[in-house]
Order: sequence, then C-alpha cells, then structure tokens
Amino acid sequence: MSARRERKARFVLVHGLYTSRTMWRPQHIALREAGFAVAIPDLPGHGKRIGEPFDLEHAIAAIDEAVRGLRSPRLGGPGPVILVGLSLGGYLAMEYAGRHPDRIDGLIPMACSTRPSSYRALGVTMYRGLTNALNRLPDRGLSVDLAVQRLVGGKPAARAFLAGGYGIDAALDAVAVVAELDPLASLRVVAEARLPTWFVNGELDQMRLEQRVFAEAAGGAWRTLVPGAPHMVNLAAPRTVSRLLVMAGRAASW
Repeated sequence: MSARRERKARFVLVHGLYTSRTMWRPQHIALREAGFAVAIPDLPGHGKRIGEPFDLEHAIAAIDEAVRGLRSPRLGGPGPVILVGLSLGGYLAMEYAGRHPDRIDGLIPMACSTRPSSYRALGVTMYRGLTNALNRLPDRGLSVDLAVQRLVGGKPAARAFLAGGYGIDAALDAVAVVAELDPLASLRVVAEARLPTWFVNGELDQMRLEQRVFAEAAGGAWRTLVPGAPHMVNLAAPRTVSRLLVMAGRAASW
C-alpha cells in the first residue's frame, strides 16, 4: 500500500495600511522554507495596484482570487487554506471569513482586535488624523513611516514595509471602509461554521483592546500576545510571528 500523500496547508497573507505585500517578506520566506505555498495579494491602491481606488468589494475580490489560486490543481490537489491578515488586512480577512467561511480552513487576524465603531478615538479617528497629518508633509510622510519602521524592527523592517510602494493615496478610503465593518458579526458566522481562529497581537498594540471579546465572538478562539511588540507585530517580532505561522501550518496539514 502506498503512503498517503501529505496535504500541506497554504497561506494567504493580507497586508496593512500604507504598505503592500512586501511587508510579509519575513513570514513569506519562513513559510516557503517550511514547504508551504503562499499567496500575498496587493489590495487596491497598494503595491502593484497603487493608483487604483480602494473599495470593499474589490478588496474582498483580491483576497478571493488569492484563496482560489491556492486551491488550484497545479498545487497537487486539495489542502487547507489559512487566511492571515494584519490591521487593515485583518479586518478584511474577518469580513471575508464572515462572507465565505466555507472557502478557508483557518483564520489568523493580527493587530485588529478592536471594534472600529466602539473605539473611534483610538481606531478610525486616529488613522484618519494620522493620514491627514502625513499628507501635509513635503514627502507625504514617507520619511516618517520609514523612521517608525526602522525603530520597530530596524532596516529590514523598513525595507519590507516600503519596498512595494507607499499607498497613502488609498488610506482615507480604506479607513472609511473599515469604519463601516462589523467584525463581531463576521466572527459569529465564523463560530457557527466552527472555523479555527487564532488572534495574534503585540503587547503594546493600541488595536488589541477587545481581544477577549473578539475571541469569544469567534467561538473561543486562541489568543497569543507577543511580548513587547507594537502594532506591526510581524515586523517587530518577525521570527516569533513566522514561527507561529509555521506551527499553524503544520497543525492544519493532513
């Protein structure tokens, strides 16, 4: 009798505001080295799609295209697909999971455990104000974001964050989209579908205020707090986050 072929997990990684698919560079490398297929879409107005208007339906379509691509027969048959998103990407990942829980096999939202509607002063309003302030600078905030990412994770983090371009033009539209989302409603659908969910947040992240509420809405999801890490947890603690994703992939493979 021939040995059963392992069906390895596949990952879709969805990026955050201002940045692009390149922000996942450390995790992309780690996942590929561990043998996992990875798809990293650029959202409208970001990366290779800078110049396109940002709206919810096209953002969801970008995620769906990546998910469907990982189910392609060229990858050797079926295998579990894990959807990962950080910040803006995390909110969109939860929205996608609420719409299509049957199309993915796991959900890992990062740095997005606060309802936009209940903490506007710390969430939506903060990012709207930050974007307006950056837009008033001579370089529209590019040097500021570069300095912040260097502070967070050194030169590698800054390079990964900005290598795909600076999507500030789409930021206000993206923030407006997030303001209208209801992640808890999406997570209740996730819970009903029994979709495995794992929240990952940095200890110093301002967007983790309701992580317990989010985990409960998802049906008692797992939670991990990365010590000393700020909002961009994957760049501040790249090895830790990469290790967590590889662990998730191995657990989901069959």
